[in-house]
Amino acid sequence: MKEREIKVLEVDLEEIEKKIVSKGGKKVFEGEVITEFFDFYDNSILKNKGVLRLRKYGEKTYLCFKKSLNSQGIKEMEEIEVEVDDLKKTELILLSIGLKIFEKVKKFRKSYEIDGVRIELERHLDDYSFIPDFIEIESEDTGKINEYLNILGFSMEDAKPWTIFDVIDYYKRRRYEK
Repeated sequence: MKEREIKVLEVDLEEIEKKIVSKGGKKVFEGEVITEFFDFYDNSILKNKGVLRLRKYGEKTYLCFKKSLNSQGIKEMEEIEVEVDDLKKTELILLSIGLKIFEKVKKFRKSYEIDGVRIELERHLDDYSFIPDFIEIESEDTGKINEYLNILGFSMEDAKPWTIFDVIDYYKRRRYEK
């Protein structure tokens, strides 16, 4: 499956949520998300524009591989995901075959769906609580991403085709520049 998405940084989540609900958006998830990112010790997955993640999403756990196809304007990635029934056992399998956990991210997320678009409201916790709130807008239809970006009061100039690693790096740099 192809994933297309953008991020809008430093937003008022309450205001965004009101707009989504007023347009008929349906909440499909609310809760804590814990994500562990894996790679080989030579970082060959990242070097090949891929990412392997294990994610606890509420009560469900998913193993996902993504490969970057495009990062201009709207981020586009090939995504293969499978639900697994045990985070710790899956983690152990990945570590046993020579992978390492190189990043762990914990956040609180609210997810809405409307008109073939998924909008994620993100607040990072713990080690990354210094990252301001942001949203992700995701759809297979690029036109829908632009449409809902505008409905929420933003334009493509406000949008970033960034990965979570780009967001982390950006705010770490800003934090140390002060």
